[in-house]
Amino acid sequence: MSKETDVIVDNNLSPDDIYGELYKEVQLKHIFADTKTFVDCVPKICSKDILKFYNEKKDLSNFDLSKFIHEYFNLPNSVGKNFSSDLTI
Repeated sequence: MSKETDVIVDNNLSPDDIYGELYKEVQLKHIFADTKTFVDCVPKICSKDILKFYNEKKDLSNFDLSKFIHEYFNLPNSVGKNFSSDLTI
């Protein structure tokens, strides 16, 4: 099964169902300003591998959850991030 197929299958489940403890930690540690950003993140690899790497690394003294998320997920573009009003009207 390809990694792309794994990601598509994951879309049938909630992020909480897919990522379990990882999802809860991201929400509890306030990695993002809101609770929806992580839900909108797109995994760079299949969720099984992400969870495997998370479980291998989470208890290491130098583990950084934010860096881990940025390494294994593509973050959604911020709506309005580059928005500016047309003040000429």
